[in-house]
Amino acid sequence: MLNKQQSHLIEQASAKAGGKLEFNIKKSTSRIVVYFIRASNRADARRNVQNHLKAQKVVVQERKTSLSSENITEFTLGNFTVRLVYKPMSGGMTETTLNSTITELIPCIAFLNGCKERNPEKLYEKILTYPQKQACYLGNDQKAGVDFIEDMPRSSKFMEKMKNAVAITKFLEDEDKNKKITKVFWTYRAKPDGVPKNSPADIVLFFVDGSILGVSLKAGGESTKEPLLNTYVNRVYYHFEPSGTQIKRLKEDLYKNTYSKIPGITSKSYDEGSERPNTFNALEAFERDNLSMYEKYYDANLAIIRNKLIYTMTKDFETFKKYCRSEILKQSDVPVIIIKAVNDTYREMKDSNRLNVLLAKATSIEGMVSISSKQNFDIRIKRYSEVLGTMNMAVRSNKVGVEHKLGQFFNLAVKYNGLSG
Repeated sequence: MLNKQQSHLIEQASAKAGGKLEFNIKKSTSRIVVYFIRASNRADARRNVQNHLKAQKVVVQERKTSLSSENITEFTLGNFTVRLVYKPMSGGMTETTLNSTITELIPCIAFLNGCKERNPEKLYEKILTYPQKQACYLGNDQKAGVDFIEDMPRSSKFMEKMKNAVAITKFLEDEDKNKKITKVFWTYRAKPDGVPKNSPADIVLFFVDGSILGVSLKAGGESTKEPLLNTYVNRVYYHFEPSGTQIKRLKEDLYKNTYSKIPGITSKSYDEGSERPNTFNALEAFERDNLSMYEKYYDANLAIIRNKLIYTMTKDFETFKKYCRSEILKQSDVPVIIIKAVNDTYREMKDSNRLNVLLAKATSIEGMVSISSKQNFDIRIKRYSEVLGTMNMAVRSNKVGVEHKLGQFFNLAVKYNGLSG
């Protein structure tokens, strides 16, 4: 392996890029040493690393390899070939996103390539052998897809989610037997022509008869109950308040309530552009040095966000019904079904039928905060004074590291967990 002086050179180069350095033992050999450098801007990171190495009289090459969709940096140190591979920061690709991508993207690629492999590990190995260019990608999503595939083994639930991917692959094969599928798309950022831009589908199927089917994918245990809506505060707000006025007010309230009181945060644009790195540095120090106050501020922000979210969602019943029908019930010009993967099996979820019936009967709604949970809230569906049913909702942080809790700012996760009553 590299000696202390050689390792220090690489550590210095990574520091110049502002990146996080990781030695990758799986990709390394007795003569080739592979490091991952995780950075928010990989092109800038590569340039800074190479400039530093050149200043140290190291001869570097920039190469395109199967290690990443980005060019890598390669050079020689003693008897070793060193490869520096630039990867996205973990904050840009949370484990939640990585896990959902495994169950969405892997089945698309497996189905399109006629892969019948049922062993999760061998299935992943098979996926790695296929060309990066796949017919399931739309627009510029190929680059994101390649990065996701490379990083999938980083997930703590990798094997579990690969089993789920096997289940969804079986679903595609079964659909194809019933009616021939001509195209399959992974709808990461874009939707194919003919599919509404706001469709909740994770993948879209085109059939030989010209029909289209959207599929919203869930994964969990046999008895677990997955959220029927899994979104974020800003997406909810912009549905109910397209002007963005309420979001602006929310951000101002949070700044006044907490962020302005944290050492190192001085701008009302604390969550924007060039201010974000400074804010993250301040939050990291604040959480480390004053954890109890950090948690207190998060709880205070959570209460503000929850109260304003309830107000925004319930102030107009007709708008709320439209939201439920498009975002929860998946009603659109292109039908969307919900498929849940349990290990390597699947089933269709039809829990939303009752909500559709209750909305048709209802005359009003009202929101209430939970008295037992700081993150839960209820939306009661009413017919005059009678409560027909209660939608169980939650809002909370769902990120890790410095971007969790106060580092997620106003844009916490919003979930609809089903009906009660």
